[in-house]
Amino acid sequence: MRRQSNPWPAYVDLFAALMVATLGGMVLLAAAYKDMEKANATISQVRKEAEKISKRLQYAVRATSGLQSVVRKCDDDPDDVCIDLYMHFDRNKDELADASERNALHDLAVGLKSAIEHGFQSDERDIVQIVVEGHADDTVDERLGPADRFRYNWNMSSRRASAVLYEFHEAGIDPSEFNIVALGYGESHPLCRDKTDDCRARNRRTTLRLHVDSKLVAAKLSAAR
Repeated sequence: MRRQSNPWPAYVDLFAALMVATLGGMVLLAAAYKDMEKANATISQVRKEAEKISKRLQYAVRATSGLQSVVRKCDDDPDDVCIDLYMHFDRNKDELADASERNALHDLAVGLKSAIEHGFQSDERDIVQIVVEGHADDTVDERLGPADRFRYNWNMSSRRASAVLYEFHEAGIDPSEFNIVALGYGESHPLCRDKTDDCRARNRRTTLRLHVDSKLVAAKLSAAR
């Protein structure tokens, strides 16, 4: 008759192996939790720094501009801040109609330039991007052909954005040096949809989008440690 072996040593070895695996898992979990806490703290610091930068730029716009403006979170990216500037472009025109508004726009540009120069080294300015957005109302010249009608407001909004960018240039703020671009959005981003003169005047605007690059903010904070 075959002698029955004692199973307990095998059970003890299995239990020991399970304990080692459990303890190892707990150590890894604790390390992962610490890494997660560190990552969350870093994300929080980056957000706070990005918000501080954005508020500094918003203050510069408000403090130095006599233009009527509305500050809001951008609809398509709530991390960006959109400042709608209601400068008066005559219908179908891309030149500022009011000389006082042109002067106010120059003051705004000088204020932005000062805020960026005092806030960043020249090699850090890419942290902030300023987008000059041109927006048109929904009216077009019905005498135009289908292709020209389609392109009309896209071209008009682009020309208006470029006109503002030119005034920035005239005020001494070089777009390439300060990371500023101009884009036309046609009638694709309306603030209202009523077929009234007041609504169309609201939509016929220029918007400054203030974008702070969180990855570059994180790199800046890392380098400062």
